[in-house]
Amino acid sequence: MKKLFKNPLFYLAIILVVAFVLRWLEINKTSFWYDESFTGNTVQLPWKEMFVVIARDKVHPPLYYIITKLWGFIFGYSQDALRSLSIFWGMLTVALSYFIGKSLFDDKKKDKKVFPLTCLILSAIFAISPFFIAYSIEARSYAFLTTMALLTSYTVIKYLDSKERKYLLLSILLGGIMCFTHYLQLIFIVGLIMAALSYRYVYTEKGLNTKLLNSFLLISAVLIVTLAILPIKQILSSKGLEGSWWVPNSRLDDLARVYYSYLMGVVRYVNGVPWQRELSIPLYPQMLAGALFVLHLLGLVAVVKNNKIEITLKRRVFFFYVLSMLTFVGFASLSLFNINTFVERYTIAAGVTLIVSIASVLSLLSQFNKKILITFFIAYVILISLLKPMPALIDYRVISDGLMKENVALNAQRDIYQSPADMINTMYYTGRSRAYYLFNFADEYEGWALVDTNRGVNLDDIKKTDLFIVTLDQENNFVGKGFKEVKVLDNNLAILQKE
Repeated sequence: MKKLFKNPLFYLAIILVVAFVLRWLEINKTSFWYDESFTGNTVQLPWKEMFVVIARDKVHPPLYYIITKLWGFIFGYSQDALRSLSIFWGMLTVALSYFIGKSLFDDKKKDKKVFPLTCLILSAIFAISPFFIAYSIEARSYAFLTTMALLTSYTVIKYLDSKERKYLLLSILLGGIMCFTHYLQLIFIVGLIMAALSYRYVYTEKGLNTKLLNSFLLISAVLIVTLAILPIKQILSSKGLEGSWWVPNSRLDDLARVYYSYLMGVVRYVNGVPWQRELSIPLYPQMLAGALFVLHLLGLVAVVKNNKIEITLKRRVFFFYVLSMLTFVGFASLSLFNINTFVERYTIAAGVTLIVSIASVLSLLSQFNKKILITFFIAYVILISLLKPMPALIDYRVISDGLMKENVALNAQRDIYQSPADMINTMYYTGRSRAYYLFNFADEYEGWALVDTNRGVNLDDIKKTDLFIVTLDQENNFVGKGFKEVKVLDNNLAILQKE
């Protein structure tokens, strides 16, 4: 029993059990929202048709859909089955973070008792983080990207230290996998290359080259200010090149905002930029995020300045910090070119490396006072327990159950949705064969890959045997004007029928 309780793997096993329970408890709390419904509908298509939809979507490469479709062949295409693939990757991230932390931050020359605690806490953060729990149950590629980002960062450092070609080839392969999963991960790969160059030339085995570092910071600042002053956005707008309408322009405080997001979570199923989870105490996310940003930077400076810490460990801590910050800056800088992409789920690879950076800084400072790391983790658990519950989401399972009952009762032939988004969300549960949408409302969904024009119906072509599903705020535009209300579903959608 003594050997068991002294073995770090025993505690890692407990952390993995906790991580799995927290994720499994969340897997059915909500139905699919639009992005997940897109996954569920797309991977159930025949292979050729699936690739046509992905190409029409123009947003994501096909790798995640290929993996998910193969997973579906084995486990099915139910909500539980598709979300369990993300749970698998989320659990793998929790486990890998321990072994990667052990490999990179075990100071064999000094206190051998530091690394197990550090790596266990690093794994525990990934296990209980509301952000990583949320995206470990979402039927999208983000949990997969967290695992790939962790592995790619690790193989790059191993190559830089060992010069072994196998690590270089693995880094290229993993980087390619990330880009073939999500186009925007190219920004992370560029950040990775720049972080590798800083590891090689700025913070070398001889120490920190402050002259080169200051030159890099000065050139970067001048370049960003110059780009901000130039009328690039106006020029691009005049040519019709607009950024994502639902993502606002990046601001300087976004670099601090992410500290709160990745540790405390966001409301993942928001149609737009997910807002941050709120606390039940008067502690504002911006205040906590700013404090964490400053403390992390001060901790990094303290590590770099401390002559008692082995230089190899300093360089690795510096690498993860530079990688996360450069990736965030890269995403933020795109808004200077009218390309707004700063959304936490898109920058999730940088979020993974940010968590590793925070834990590694605390780890090295804990060599002098172990209470630093333990105090941080206890405070973190307390703050998580003070989060307000997630807001309610339309439950499309309830919508589909009510709709199918009315189909049977009224012997309806087609389900016609006023909103194509509601069609895509509901038809994942009801099936594709009956689902159609109203052409009159299709303009705002132009280019949506699953909104097939063959499934568009004009208002005048709706028959008495059809069920017309509208949002409650639009119901008055149809009731009494040729349509009558049959039923309201989940206090969100109304079923109408032609009079």
